[in-house]
Amino acid sequence: MATALDIIRQALDLNNAVGADQTLTADETATALLHLNWMIENWTTKNLAVYNIANQTFNTVAGQATYTMGSAGNWVTDRPVSITQDAYATYQGVDFPIVCMTQQQYNDITLKTQQQIVPSRYLYVNDYPYGSLTLWPVPMQVIPVTFSINKILSGPATAATTIAFPPGYAMAFVYNLSLALAQMYGKPVDPDVKALARESFADVMRSNRTPAVAQFESILNQSRGGVIWQRGF
Repeated sequence: MATALDIIRQALDLNNAVGADQTLTADETATALLHLNWMIENWTTKNLAVYNIANQTFNTVAGQATYTMGSAGNWVTDRPVSITQDAYATYQGVDFPIVCMTQQQYNDITLKTQQQIVPSRYLYVNDYPYGSLTLWPVPMQVIPVTFSINKILSGPATAATTIAFPPGYAMAFVYNLSLALAQMYGKPVDPDVKALARESFADVMRSNRTPAVAQFESILNQSRGGVIWQRGF
């Protein structure tokens, strides 16, 4: 593990922007930390760069279809970057799949207020400051639902904050931050640094890739659970 300042110093050393025995000023540290946080924030928009995918379970509210997700939402959690994998609802000890749908598929549903005990579809919209998740059919009662959530990479609050990410991230942070700081200090970018920045980020992406799993279209199982499937599914 390293602090944010360790990452910043190593990034600056790579492009000789600051002398090895030179102490960064408060303004230089703050600016470099801002660039580090911008980089991490940008990585959250790249699905393969999100390092932590975790299951989380929430309780529905009877008759409520849409739930906000965030630090103070209906479902309290870090705002998900995306929820693209199938989920499940648990009813009487049995897990029932909840399949992800697109906005167009949701728009094609003719009776959006239809209710049943176990929802079978969900739509997640990455709004800000809260994500928005809609279940269909609308759950008739309180029931636990579990989603595999792509967690947001949290940027360090201060230069003294410890960076604790999985293997491979430290190198990716240092080399990619070096590119951004080189421009800030007007320094030329070493081709080797640029190549290692690209390679280390690609390694992070590969380590987070989820293997594709073949699935049947839901329309092939229209009778499941008594749900009336709509056009476009």
